[in-house]
Amino acid sequence: MSGRARRIVIWLVALLIAIPVIGAGAGYVWWSRALPKLAGDVQLKGLGADVRVVRDRHGVPHIFAKSLPDAARALGYLHSQDRFFQMDITRRVSEGRLAEIIGPRGLSLDRLYRTLDLAGSGRASYAALAPDVKAYLQAYADGVNSWLAESGQALPVEYTVLGFKPEPWRPEDSLVWGKAMAWKLSANWRQDASRARLAARVGLERAERMYPPKLPESPVTLKPELSSAVTRGAVFGASGPRFAKASDAMLDRLLALPSVGAGASNEWVISGARSITDKPLLANDPHLELNIPILWYLARITTPEITITGATAPGTPIVLLGQNEHIAWGSTTTDSDTQDLFVETETPDRAGTYQTPDGPQSIRSERIVIKVKGAGDVELNRRETRHGPVISDAIADAQGLGADGTLISLAWTGFSTADRTAEAFYRINLAKTKDEFMAALQLYTAPAQNIVYADRAGNIGFVNAGAVPIRKTGDGRYPAEGGSGASDWTGMIPFEGWPQLFNPPAGAIVNANNPVVDSDYPYWFGRDQAAGYRAIRILERLSAKPRHDLASMSSIQMDIQAAHARDLVPFLLKLQPETPQERQALDLLRSWDFTASRDRPEPLILDWWLRRMNEDLLDASLDSIAPSVGGLNASVVVSILRDPAGFCDAEEAGADCMLAVKSAFKQTLAELTDEYGTDVSDWRWGDEHVAEMENQVLDNVPGFRALFGVSFPSDGGFYSVNRGGGLGKPEDNHPLVRRSGAGFRGVYDLADPSRSRFIIATGQSGHPLSRFYADQLALYKAGESIRLNLTEDELSKANSGTLIFRP
Repeated sequence: MSGRARRIVIWLVALLIAIPVIGAGAGYVWWSRALPKLAGDVQLKGLGADVRVVRDRHGVPHIFAKSLPDAARALGYLHSQDRFFQMDITRRVSEGRLAEIIGPRGLSLDRLYRTLDLAGSGRASYAALAPDVKAYLQAYADGVNSWLAESGQALPVEYTVLGFKPEPWRPEDSLVWGKAMAWKLSANWRQDASRARLAARVGLERAERMYPPKLPESPVTLKPELSSAVTRGAVFGASGPRFAKASDAMLDRLLALPSVGAGASNEWVISGARSITDKPLLANDPHLELNIPILWYLARITTPEITITGATAPGTPIVLLGQNEHIAWGSTTTDSDTQDLFVETETPDRAGTYQTPDGPQSIRSERIVIKVKGAGDVELNRRETRHGPVISDAIADAQGLGADGTLISLAWTGFSTADRTAEAFYRINLAKTKDEFMAALQLYTAPAQNIVYADRAGNIGFVNAGAVPIRKTGDGRYPAEGGSGASDWTGMIPFEGWPQLFNPPAGAIVNANNPVVDSDYPYWFGRDQAAGYRAIRILERLSAKPRHDLASMSSIQMDIQAAHARDLVPFLLKLQPETPQERQALDLLRSWDFTASRDRPEPLILDWWLRRMNEDLLDASLDSIAPSVGGLNASVVVSILRDPAGFCDAEEAGADCMLAVKSAFKQTLAELTDEYGTDVSDWRWGDEHVAEMENQVLDNVPGFRALFGVSFPSDGGFYSVNRGGGLGKPEDNHPLVRRSGAGFRGVYDLADPSRSRFIIATGQSGHPLSRFYADQLALYKAGESIRLNLTEDELSKANSGTLIFRP
């Protein structure tokens, strides 16, 4: 080869290498334009004075403003810098406008949300707010729109991927966010439909066994005992179950409507008598989907009047979980019965009407057009009865399902147009005393939440907050016949009737979604609370030492004992091993301390077996209508194993389900052997229980997850305090993947709020190129946390930039 030819070849090779490198570099530069400005000056119209924002080493903004509206305006800008796409997509889903940007795949969610009309009730609720709260929301929206106006083309990359442009933010949009969160945390309508479908399939008595009362050892929050458990009582509400027959096909299709997740949480507070500081300590960690970015966004707001610190959610200017200089608060989902299904009967020969106690009434109707990207528009006839929206209309191709002249409407406290929950949180943020806190809660509507409280005066407290209906008859656990009015709501439980507890002699209050009240409580709040396993374990840990500090409170949040194992493993240990492998597995379970560590085989054996027991006992043919928490319904299995009558062919007294226990155990070992080999000691819980933190848009871009994906083997399980659950189905290859958990952890020190600790599961930014995209993850996994009430000196020594907003 001549020298000239050689030079040409070298040039071509260099060009082939350079082109992708240059392309990647150009792509990086283009993508990085959307990274936020962290230092310098920014003009922000509407400010009354300069606002100084110092980002700490984790990108958490410390906002120093002369007034709360100025702080809200700055926070709106900062939320948009870091998470605007998250705000926008949540708004779009809540409005039922997803198909506009992703095509027909978004239609099922759009049908549901257009039927619910959360956007309409959110906008209507805005009118009920006090002027100062409206001004606060308006200032926040102004800050969001200021960022939008200046960002130009430097928008998050998701807009390029999906091919649409953002719209301005309205103050009402923050309330729509609240309505969507309330819907996510209020799911008992689905349980009501499941119970009815099960009753039709297997009979009422068997269906009730599949939704048992809480186990006797489950604690009751209003009766805190740190040394023993509290018994849970009645099977039904005062009137027993009443339900109307709906078409099996309609119930099946209702249950197939999109599920938007469910919530769980832990919270507890101890008095000064149990704290080394002689002042209360409060801990809270809400459990929702482990997406990236996570729901939560940390912030500190300081004005001359007050400092508020904690977890906000992009889309709203309120600190939802946190503290000020005087009080601290947290919350868990209470699972109160706030939703009812009503089977309505259309009036024969009178089209467009339905039967009511006062005779036929017209069904309110509205024609809605859903725009679909890449396809034709879809029309939806949204209908509403006196009880609420006709949720059966959300079913695609619903024609013929109501051939018997029935339709199903949904009543829910969250539909209230006088909902002032946002104002309640705003006033909690500003409360300085117990009385001010309680006055704020009187404005609260939905979602029903267990709100725990502590103040620097030494008070600790708990309120089951939110509107809960009073019914004429029945307990709301099954669909009710709508025409007679027999199960209509007559009003709401008065504020004085909300379960409340302050300064109990036990010196502690604990809730982990377990029952709040016992069966003798004068009002009915439902019976679908979670099993008490996490609450039992928290009480045990609090009882283990006379006084606690921030470190021990954080340690409890990280506790990974598989609390359900103590009820289930004894049944497995009744088995007689028939092979060396069975003996090895049973010996491991016998010596196990119930710690759900990622490097141990025992939690994998137990929960895989529990899945198979759910299938065997509850009948796999029941599919989606079987009560389930991802196939891990421990309380149902424990209840049936303790009293097998009607199951496992155990009709006679003394019969048991040990054949089912044995069969599920053998199936478990066979399946895990296929996956992980014959030596049980080599199996690892962490190989299955992997936390998959999904970026719901960008993970669909080829190569993104390989570069930016976040996943890790995870400790804990569905029934440990450090809760990690999934919603896997029996046919999934890896059904025990962890898809939910504590996205935020907070521990509050009422002796010195500057010592309080905070952490989120990922990072402040939603931008994958940002150093704050997942920088808190290492601390989160290790059970560590950060302080937010830093001094000026501390901020000056370790920060990521200072931004000055000027009028």
